[in-house]
Amino acid sequence: MQQVSEVSSILGRAGTVGLGKAVDVLDTLGSSMTNLNPSSGFGSGATTKGNKISILAFEVANTIVKGCNLMRALSRESVKHLKEVVLHSEGVQNLVAKDMDELLKIAAADKREELKVFSTEVIRFGNRCKDPQWHNLDRYFDKVSSERTPQHHLKEEAESVMQKLVTCVQYTAELYHEMHALDRFEQDYQRKQQEEDGSSVAQRGESLHILKQEVKSQQKHVKSLKKKSLWSKNLEEVMEKLVDIVHFLHLEIHNTFGCSGNKLCDYCVLYKTCMLLQILGCCVVCHFFTFLLVR
Repeated sequence: MQQVSEVSSILGRAGTVGLGKAVDVLDTLGSSMTNLNPSSGFGSGATTKGNKISILAFEVANTIVKGCNLMRALSRESVKHLKEVVLHSEGVQNLVAKDMDELLKIAAADKREELKVFSTEVIRFGNRCKDPQWHNLDRYFDKVSSERTPQHHLKEEAESVMQKLVTCVQYTAELYHEMHALDRFEQDYQRKQQEEDGSSVAQRGESLHILKQEVKSQQKHVKSLKKKSLWSKNLEEVMEKLVDIVHFLHLEIHNTFGCSGNKLCDYCVLYKTCMLLQILGCCVVCHFFTFLLVR
């Protein structure tokens, strides 16, 4: 529980720093929701097609964070730092490769893999929509990935949309924290009510009244956060924004790296990819792959 609280705190600063850490945090939120009292407002663990996002909000928030991280990694400042500092560092040059074209291919492949993870989750949410236009988006994304027509207005729109979604993510993380607090208040109230069943009416009324007011106050706060967070949004409404972001990221990766990194199957290149990702701290799993490759 302490970790969950720390996660909400980190995510609350998502608009400034540490947004990348929110992915693991929101995964934690999703895995621990079943431990909460359903009376706090948590449902059965799934959303009905066509309804509000409700409890699926935490999974959607997780996906949005991944998209935001990738968008920031493709920003002009981040790409400049990658090309001018990271790839020229002694560690990368000695352990991975000295050829800049090869290093860029590895970096491009990494970004394309991140986009694949993000778009796959968007596809999954699309299949849950009531409107069939959001079903089977994998076909649409395959078509989009082959398009190379620059769309200058898309960047500004994508950044604006992402900022709004990140704001919803912040409220969603806060919502989880406050719903968890509401669950504790309600349990305290029920426990106190059972303990004082044998007390006098005056004593029972005074102690329970305080707890009851705390529950009511927290219920109002949770209700307010639901309206501001992803909880109250329609899935179709959010899907439209996520699809636009996937489209933008496809174009942005191509504009940044060209066709580099599309086909990397050679074992030597894969090994070097793992080494680079370890240096960059991008993927812990790469340590395992590196072990397999050098056996």
